[in-house]
Amino acid sequence: MDIRKIWYFWTSCLLIFGITQGSDETSFKFLTLPQSSVVVEGHHLVLECVGSNPAFKYSWTQNGAPLIGSYRKYVSGSDLIIRRADRHLDEGKYACVATSPDGDLTETSEPATVTVHWIRDKVEVQLVAPDSKDKISAGHDVTLRCHVEGIPDVKVEWYRNGERLSKTDKHVTKGKKLHVKNVNPNDNGVYRCVAINTAGVVNSEVNFVLRLTGTKWAEIQTVPQDKVAVKGSAPMFHCQYTNYDVLEWYFHDTGPLTNSSSFTVYKNGSLVIHNVDASKEGQYSCVGIKADSPEPPQTFSAQLSLAYLDPMNSSSIEPTFDSPYRILAEHSHSVFHCIAPQGRPTPKVTWWGGPHNTSLPSHDGKLTIKDASLSRHAGYYSCVAENLAGSQRAGFSIIVTAPPVIMSPPQPLTVDEGTRAVLRCIVSSAPYPATEIRWKKGETILPLDSAHTVSHLANGTLVINDVEFGDRGEYVCMVNTTGHDVVVSRPAMLQVIEKLKFSPKPGPKKLELGSNDKIHCKAKGAEQPIIKWARINSYGDLSTSFPSHIEDVNGTLHINGVTMQDKGKYVCTASNSEASINVTIDVDVVISPKFTVVPEDPIEAYEGYSIMINCAAEGLPQPNLQWDKNANMNDFDRSRIEVLQNGSLFITEVHRGDEGKYGCTAGNIKGLKRVETTLIVRTTEGFQPRSPDDLDPSSLPRTMAITLSIAAGYLLLVFGLMAWCRARRRKRKLIYLQEANNGGVEAGPADASGVNLTQPKETLEMRVKDADGTETAQSASSNQSKRSGYDKFAFDRRNLSNMMLLGSGEFGDVYLVQARGLKTSDPEETTVLMAKSLVRSKDDEALHEFKREIDLFSKVDHAHVVKMIGICRDGDPHYLLLEYTDWGDLKQFLLATRKDFKDKGGQGKPKVRSLSSGQAVTMVLQAALGLEAISEKRFIHKDVAARNVLISSDLSVKISLSGLSQNTYQKEYYKYRNAILPLRWLPYEAVFDDEFSTKSDVYSFGCLMWEIFNKGEWPFPDLTDEQVLSQLESKKLSWKHSSRTPEYIVALHEQCTHSHPHQRLTFSSIVTQLRDVMVNLNS
Repeated sequence: MDIRKIWYFWTSCLLIFGITQGSDETSFKFLTLPQSSVVVEGHHLVLECVGSNPAFKYSWTQNGAPLIGSYRKYVSGSDLIIRRADRHLDEGKYACVATSPDGDLTETSEPATVTVHWIRDKVEVQLVAPDSKDKISAGHDVTLRCHVEGIPDVKVEWYRNGERLSKTDKHVTKGKKLHVKNVNPNDNGVYRCVAINTAGVVNSEVNFVLRLTGTKWAEIQTVPQDKVAVKGSAPMFHCQYTNYDVLEWYFHDTGPLTNSSSFTVYKNGSLVIHNVDASKEGQYSCVGIKADSPEPPQTFSAQLSLAYLDPMNSSSIEPTFDSPYRILAEHSHSVFHCIAPQGRPTPKVTWWGGPHNTSLPSHDGKLTIKDASLSRHAGYYSCVAENLAGSQRAGFSIIVTAPPVIMSPPQPLTVDEGTRAVLRCIVSSAPYPATEIRWKKGETILPLDSAHTVSHLANGTLVINDVEFGDRGEYVCMVNTTGHDVVVSRPAMLQVIEKLKFSPKPGPKKLELGSNDKIHCKAKGAEQPIIKWARINSYGDLSTSFPSHIEDVNGTLHINGVTMQDKGKYVCTASNSEASINVTIDVDVVISPKFTVVPEDPIEAYEGYSIMINCAAEGLPQPNLQWDKNANMNDFDRSRIEVLQNGSLFITEVHRGDEGKYGCTAGNIKGLKRVETTLIVRTTEGFQPRSPDDLDPSSLPRTMAITLSIAAGYLLLVFGLMAWCRARRRKRKLIYLQEANNGGVEAGPADASGVNLTQPKETLEMRVKDADGTETAQSASSNQSKRSGYDKFAFDRRNLSNMMLLGSGEFGDVYLVQARGLKTSDPEETTVLMAKSLVRSKDDEALHEFKREIDLFSKVDHAHVVKMIGICRDGDPHYLLLEYTDWGDLKQFLLATRKDFKDKGGQGKPKVRSLSSGQAVTMVLQAALGLEAISEKRFIHKDVAARNVLISSDLSVKISLSGLSQNTYQKEYYKYRNAILPLRWLPYEAVFDDEFSTKSDVYSFGCLMWEIFNKGEWPFPDLTDEQVLSQLESKKLSWKHSSRTPEYIVALHEQCTHSHPHQRLTFSSIVTQLRDVMVNLNS
């Protein structure tokens, strides 16, 4: 037996076994285990955990104990999120715990170790030996230590007066210590240290001054001290020497400094720096010089730094909220943590607020509210960070809520259909947004705002515009106050008095001549109406008498055998005791297209000769005739091929490329009819198709001149060969004509054997090959099996019309088409679809991608993934038919919301309004749901972007894959290693390792989120493709978010676009987070 057959058999068995096992609700295994990780203190960490059964619930343990979640450390989906890692609270061993829905089965992962790297932010230089400064003397050794703590081990660098000290015989470094041997006046100065590890870099705040005294050199008395100054201020450094002749100041290597608009040097040695800015930050050195001294000048330096304070925002206070409100239930407890911004010097954090806006007690930036009450805690609260550079603040309002009380429930109401109904619910509660009042009819919660109903969350009013009969029923209001149970009112009955109306309203009718047909007229109202038909006669009067073949039966006109005289205006009248209504419709009599002349099939033609393909049709109105070749409309060479006024197709000179299927379509308002014929072109030996160059009179003399200049004899040889070939061709033509006259052929020459020379077009299944590229009996069997699988999606290409080119993709052109026969209620009604053609059917890669898309869209059935409608395989090219929406692709929609949008007319106003945050988040959630469905079916999309997402007029989105990489969106693709890639939407592993997976789709989904919140801008708009490629390879790509992007979307985006695939979220966890966001937005 073939080894490959055995391998296929066992692989299929294992796959089926895995599927049946995975379908068991109680089976479970970990697909992704939490990995031991290192995180820098203050940074974020995600521990990923993925299981095989989505029904299981997840929790985590820390050091063997159940983990209690907080706003800083919590479970998202199945993953554990740690924000602002703390070495005291977060180090340890973490395990993921999965529990079955019934609680009977629990699986625990192997523990993962979390290590927090940190470094102490206060560093000082200490004297180790001798044990006091007084014991330091020339000729002896001095040992200094850089006092710093951190994990992992800290590396220390040493500096004297701003110059780094290298390890020499004079300066010996070991660990955190510096050993200076045999000190002398050359070693005097200010010693600093810099501590470095993976957690950061910290400069010493407390430095050591080494100053040996003596009479032979200048002796420092006042050492300049480091200063932090506000921009624009004038800080002063003090410096005094004794036993000196000259005192000078230097800024880095510039100096000596003299009095100017920037500096003032006083006689007492002090230095003032005027109007400080960033250019004046750095090292300032005070140099004391003694004339005729054998020792070098003495130098002592100080550092000048600018004070700064970063701004604060809503994320500076945890837990974070999108709303400016914090809603607390009465008697509840809450803790708010203010995170100090970066600043120099380190800012101090305080809390202000409450009913009287006073300073509030806090510890380590934390504000604690116990036993919340309206009188003591309601009000505005601010976290204030202050330092020398000024102050920054972030704040929120606290609303304290009590249980709501319904003071006046909604009352019963009776209204006429078509009028306006208002239901009111009056409550006593905390104000909106702490309290929201929603409405419910029966078991259905009504939308907040629609064209029909409007629910006012704040005042509890429900407005129903243009009341319909279906609006009748019981309504209740639901009062939801944060922190308390929902209170529901007693029901109020809405009665609707139905008005007289047509249901549905009759419209124009086209009747087929000679057919039996009906014209319906239906109406309804509070009282059953009487329905009658009448006809407007030639005098403009109404007539209720009809010919014998027309009968009015309870409002339905029965026409038995439609005649031309039945054409005209008809009036349907419905009346009851309350009202009378009528509608006038136009009735037209038509005849469907019918072919009177059908082209022969097949038709054979000579190469180089002319041919006429006849086609004619009749109908009422007279049908139009259109020709297509291989299902492509107007795909003709107009210089040779002409459609005549009688509908026939005339080819003046047949070329080999004209061979194919030709379709003649006749259409009028009643419908379309189509016939096809196959044109077979017989080759004529020696025939050369005419081209524009053949008609250029200058080409022959130029060719002759060149030829004659080379060799006159060669020209004679060419003429001889031409004459011989011409005579041979003429002889063969005479033979063919003689055979034709004798009845040997009907239209042009045939193969001597009588066999049809045309070969069947290669179908999709015929291209299926074994892995080694050979056609085998097994592959033929597989082809037959695959063919039967595809047959259920077969769609007749004759039901396609009005093809409009969208662009070109990886394996062919992409069209918008109108398809008939999809709606059983009206088979002639058309639906707009997207058709992807397989033109490169000989290319195995293109064929594989075409089949992959068929499998994806046929097997993933989800509301937010486009559906596959069918496949056209009855000719070339093959078409993949996909669902399309009324608003097209999301990319164009987003661009239309931009202020700088230019339409085709050059107008600058946006076509549509900008999306609200809620609408944008809803779109992101719907896209995530669609991609989650794709990933659950084990498919990979590979090109998630706004251009491949469709949007409907109700702002719902569907994942699609138009893939217009060749022209329409060519600028959004990049050719790399002979592959066309959506570079800006792909992670490192997809571009450089060709590893596409669900994780790469998650990265692309993060890019799609970015597009939605940046109104269709493509990622990294300021970089060229080459720069994006380079920075992606070095993993230095940095995302810039617009100011309108919410913080929670920024955080989610960072988790999706992580450079390491295992650190990215799953689509299930993305959906969970977005649903939580939607709940918060709605509440």
